[in-house]
Amino acid sequence: MFKLLNLGTVLLMGLVCQVTLAQITITSPQERIIYQRNSNNQTKIEIAGYVTSCVDRVQFRLVPLKSNPTAAALGTPIPLEGWSDLISTTTCGNFSNNVTVNGGWYRLELRSIKDESVMSTSQIEHVGVGEVFIVAGQSNATGGDANVSGPGASEDAVSSVNFQNVPIQKYTDIQLPCPEYVHLDQDTQTAPFGNYAWCWGTFGDKMVQKLGVPVMIFNAGWSSTGLWNWKESIDYQNPTPTISPFGYTFPDGLPFGHLRLTLNHYISQLGVRAILWHQGESDNIAERSKDDYYNDLKTIINESRTLSGKPDLAWLISRASRFTIDSETRIWQPVIDAQNAISGLGSPEERVSNVFPGPDTDP
Repeated sequence: MFKLLNLGTVLLMGLVCQVTLAQITITSPQERIIYQRNSNNQTKIEIAGYVTSCVDRVQFRLVPLKSNPTAAALGTPIPLEGWSDLISTTTCGNFSNNVTVNGGWYRLELRSIKDESVMSTSQIEHVGVGEVFIVAGQSNATGGDANVSGPGASEDAVSSVNFQNVPIQKYTDIQLPCPEYVHLDQDTQTAPFGNYAWCWGTFGDKMVQKLGVPVMIFNAGWSSTGLWNWKESIDYQNPTPTISPFGYTFPDGLPFGHLRLTLNHYISQLGVRAILWHQGESDNIAERSKDDYYNDLKTIINESRTLSGKPDLAWLISRASRFTIDSETRIWQPVIDAQNAISGLGSPEERVSNVFPGPDTDP
């Protein structure tokens, strides 16, 4: 039997159909993503998505957000008032366009227009343009060794990717999931191998407060690694065993592979300000010479620049060597001398370009 529909049901079905056909979905950027700004405090962001029915144009606006309730919003509205066309021609499916955005923390809003009427809206609550950092080194860089984490970031505009290569896979077996951009909380596992916030939540807060832009942090460090472990794991295609000073044999292609993953998968999309390096304690144990440490670190820096396609990729080198040997704490001056030399605190001819001195943490 056929059932007759009353007029109200027909009108309701038509309304539902119209709403369904008019939907707009944002596919890029992702929630809580942060892009590296350039020297002009800007970058280009691809805004992409799709509509489920034909529309005359797609419009957008970026609304600056506060990172904490007591501070001013970060960024500049785009446009300064109202809306701007992202796509100004008839669109019946996928769309994308690049927009230049100033440093800041934004809510991205999109709407579709047909016959001068708003058909649908969509938004991404948090999108950032600011500073992107990679942490690398050993335990004082990444946390671990059963130490208690520091606090998560109190500023909203501090992000990371929640992923850790655990259970540990060798480099060629690591399968990175689609990035899950999150606020850097105390227990966030900062991709690709960070254990938790450690000191980087506080660092992110201080950078947001000092620079007035959001901050993204990745962590490729590994507890107890000697510098030779990083150098010896560069060639993942012809791997040779590399062993920590505590007797641990690293999986093929690691620990350097975590830095490689960060540069090739995350940074290739976001950009980066610098690699923050804190390492040297294990080389104290091994009593390595200045020349050995200097040459290994120079090789690692050059390799990071080659594989990332960024010949001027900046590195900040902490002066770090302190370790307890036979119940006595000591520093190892050859390591400090190498760190000073490569970052420009030694003779000028030893400095590697765009390498800078980080903090002196031995005291």
